[in-house]
Amino acid sequence: MEQYKAELGVGCSYCHAKDLDTDDVDYASEENPMKSKARLMIEMTDEINRKFLSQLGDGRYTEPFGCGGCHRGRAKPADAEG
Repeated sequence: MEQYKAELGVGCSYCHAKDLDTDDVDYASEENPMKSKARLMIEMTDEINRKFLSQLGDGRYTEPFGCGGCHRGRAKPADAEG
């Protein structure tokens, strides 16, 4: 999770809901829609790595693709900010 936070430049509550009574992050909650979006993005990057980068040959020489490839420390990739 620390890597996701760094690559998107966000805190935990960006994807995880906060408990309204305690103001603590409720990691188990599915209330924050960003959590579902993050899961889709994680699946997408996993598929890119598994399906396409694996075809480039020896994995020792292929850097895995991750969130930071597009986000570069921003919650929304530069192209998506319009």
